[in-house]
Amino acid sequence: MEDKITIYNASECTFLDPSSILDEIRNNPNIKKAGMILLHNGIVRAFARNGLPITKIKTYVDREKLKQILKEALDMKGIVDVRVVIREGDLKIGEDMMLLAVCGDIRENVIKCLSKTLDRIKKEAISKVEH
Repeated sequence: MEDKITIYNASECTFLDPSSILDEIRNNPNIKKAGMILLHNGIVRAFARNGLPITKIKTYVDREKLKQILKEALDMKGIVDVRVVIREGDLKIGEDMMLLAVCGDIRENVIKCLSKTLDRIKKEAISKVEH
């Protein structure tokens, strides 16, 4: 499972390259079973969910929980591959926070998996402090 998760220290990595995560998925030996790759690129916005302005955030990743979430995502119907790249630490407005890619057989299965997995990662595996 570790090969499907990449976590960078935010001070050492300022940009997440979507092409690299897509290349990894395309090299999956089961790619012939896939009809879709869906990619989420989460960036830091200038306001909190309550509408108040922020200038930066600090993120923390629960690595064990993240592994569990990805394992369960891979077990979902029609899913061929799931990969995540996260920047942990101090992040500025507009910077990449996370890439999540889901590859699977048909649109309905891939969209369902991405939505569920993204929600779980944000609620269960990532915590953040907004400043």
